[in-house]
Amino acid sequence: MRTLMISLDQAILDPHSPVAERMRGLHSVDIIIPSPKNSEISLSENVKACGTGGNKISQFFRVIKLARQLQARNSYDLITTQDPFMTALVGLLIRKNEQLEIQVHGDFFSSNYFRKSSFKNYGYYWLARVITVPLANKIRVVGERVKQSMVTLGVALEKIEVRPVFINTELIAEYVPKKDIKKDYRGFSTYFGYFGRLELEKNVEWLLELFDQYLSETGRNDVLIIVGDGSQKNNLQEKVRQIHRENNIIFVGWVVRPLDYLKTVDCVLVASEAEGYGLIAMEAVAAGIKLITTDVGVAQYELLPSDSVHIVPVADGPAFIAALKNVI
Repeated sequence: MRTLMISLDQAILDPHSPVAERMRGLHSVDIIIPSPKNSEISLSENVKACGTGGNKISQFFRVIKLARQLQARNSYDLITTQDPFMTALVGLLIRKNEQLEIQVHGDFFSSNYFRKSSFKNYGYYWLARVITVPLANKIRVVGERVKQSMVTLGVALEKIEVRPVFINTELIAEYVPKKDIKKDYRGFSTYFGYFGRLELEKNVEWLLELFDQYLSETGRNDVLIIVGDGSQKNNLQEKVRQIHRENNIIFVGWVVRPLDYLKTVDCVLVASEAEGYGLIAMEAVAAGIKLITTDVGVAQYELLPSDSVHIVPVADGPAFIAALKNVI
């Protein structure tokens, strides 16, 4: 089966990137990426990728033009798109006799959070709900929560395929840390960790406020290590200064070996308002580390409550603080 993929992942155009390496494992795939780069690379004998070039507006039309050129040269069985929004719209516009598969990695539809997060996302929400999702032949989701949101939208079960994110649980379980954050940051009683992008949907500012309240109520000298980066980093660092918690909340940015941090904290924290899957939650469990997570992504589906897994309602501050105290 020959596939035409519309992807937004710029790293595919870097032949040395991990995602490019994953693409090499595919069979008979041509990939188009809306990108400032006007380039074409061969990742393997049967996998090729090309960037459109151009600015944000022209990239949309260049994707369509490139796709039609490829369709004229090749016979495709499947068009697969990275999201249910603009890439899916391109898929609909170029579809001829091919099946159209839309990948839904995020939890965009089970709550109002996504559509209320911005005017653009409000438009994306209705584009997907009214046009792209109903007209697709297949919907690929990463977990049961997203599958259930598709069913709620009226998508037939036979159109939905669950393909979870691959996690090498054996590698995580057997990994021996090269460093120990308890030695790098000495003097604290309990070590909490946040791992991920510093973006609004991750609700990190709320997490900082809760951690401040938790420290005030308990009088403990615990630490929260923030591993990751993103557009909200400066705002979050300013928030830490405002609440005078620079000694107890530490930003380390992106790290080369996140497992060194994951496997040497006492508890991983997830405060998101929405998640399509929740890779870090699954990795924490695979590493044998305690987890406190809001009820998003894999929570209550692939991941159930246990002595080491605490699941609290989204935005329920008192419940989250109670879970923090339970780790002590």
